[in-house]
Amino acid sequence: MSDNIQSINTIIERLKSMGDIPAIFYHEKSYSYSTFLNLVEEWENRISNKYKIDAGKVVSVLGDFSPQVCALFFALMKQKTIIVPFTHVIKSEISELKDIAKVQCQISFTRDQTWSFEDFDQNESNDLIAKFREKELPGLVVFTSGSTGKKKGILHDCERVMKKFVNKRAGWKTVLFLMMDHFGGFNTFLSAFAYEGMAVCIDERKPETVCRVIEQSSANLLPTSPTFLNLLIASKCYKYFNLSSIKLITYGTEVMTESTLQKTREIFPDARIKQTYGLSELGVVRSRSKGDSSLMIKIGGSGFETKIIDNILWIRSESNMIGYLNAD
Repeated sequence: MSDNIQSINTIIERLKSMGDIPAIFYHEKSYSYSTFLNLVEEWENRISNKYKIDAGKVVSVLGDFSPQVCALFFALMKQKTIIVPFTHVIKSEISELKDIAKVQCQISFTRDQTWSFEDFDQNESNDLIAKFREKELPGLVVFTSGSTGKKKGILHDCERVMKKFVNKRAGWKTVLFLMMDHFGGFNTFLSAFAYEGMAVCIDERKPETVCRVIEQSSANLLPTSPTFLNLLIASKCYKYFNLSSIKLITYGTEVMTESTLQKTREIFPDARIKQTYGLSELGVVRSRSKGDSSLMIKIGGSGFETKIIDNILWIRSESNMIGYLNAD
């Protein structure tokens, strides 16, 4: 094992003991951990021997969560590349974002899990990434929303991010609802596998589709947003599917109203409802809601330090970003 990716290797070794237990659910079919790890090995061989992707190379992945995409992410981490996830939702912005990260090649996926590889003539390097390469660690680049101006590229150390998942916790059948090009989505993806759960993939984030996949997969954890919960309430799709398997709903990214929270409790009477908190710059902070009917939240825990000075919240995280690619 390589000492500098000890946490990543620890998680992969953990997965090897899972055998025929379902690892991922996709298009009405489940894939075992054995099958999934075979996909990871196939991608390791492909990126090394066919695509000649060396450690430190900046690789963008365009698509959405699927068995192939999830396996590729693990293979790229093992190869110590810099991963830049993109989704088709932001297709018009990808050219600009590629330039910020100085992407060197891209693997693109369609809905039927077919893929294509494109190598770019990109010799220019981002200064922060160039320094990070010296550490021979896998990286992750995500981007801010750009609400305060130009989008900023954020570089994370994947080994540092994975470290918080080394201590075992209960595994969940987790709907991969949050997008993979956001830190929260990538964090959810890692936790679904690291805790020996099952990752539930969805093609689209419409209420009917999500409800159908929950029923088919018996998913028990739904990480989502207040916006989606409002769409679910308005659509009334919850009336036509069996959603009783859901035991935990986590929400974040935006403000939740008391009326939406109350209606969500009525739709999912057997589920705990937990507010989450995180920033792309420092990761997802461990949190605890005061109660299912409360919007109050407590953050902190292992790996995080918090304090309040002059009514400003300060947070220090073990999984802090390395820095911005295009800002101080």
